Amino acid sequence: MAKQQFLVFFIGKEHFAINTQDVIEILPLVNFTQIPRTEKYVAGMMNFRGIMTPVIDLCMLVNQQSFQEKVCSRIIVIRNPYSTEFNYTGLIAEKVTNTLNLETDGFISHKLIKNKTRYLGKIAQIGSDEIQIIDLEKLLPDEVNNQVLTSNTG
Repeated sequence: MAKQQFLVFFIGKEHFAINTQDVIEILPLVNFTQIPRTEKYVAGMMNFRGIMTPVIDLCMLVNQQSFQEKVCSRIIVIRNPYSTEFNYTGLIAEKVTNTLNLETDGFISHKLIKNKTRYLGKIAQIGSDEIQIIDLEKLLPDEVNNQVLTSNTG
């Protein structure tokens, strides 16, 4: 049985999780610069350790509604090996709750994945709660992975 650690957070009212191996740091909401004429889910750019880093509004990307700023809102900074342009990406989550060690062998697959929800991985069942695992490789659209600033600003 393979156990892995996951960071659990909310997008809207639903539980989601990503593997903690992908997480660099969890920040409180920091100031970020909005970039005109980018996709709606691109919240802006922030300076992360001296490196300009795109910030993605997960609520907008997943639910087409902007995040609601809360005391528990956080920016999850992930390493972005899928990008040719950016080493890191910030993901805004409305509420980051905890980390869990989960048996990945017990994850449930589902067939509801469509092209626009290709980032949905398997589901972890924790008691009566279901936690949707996110596949970070498939979460961000190609324009974020490749050229978030140049895709719509030209």
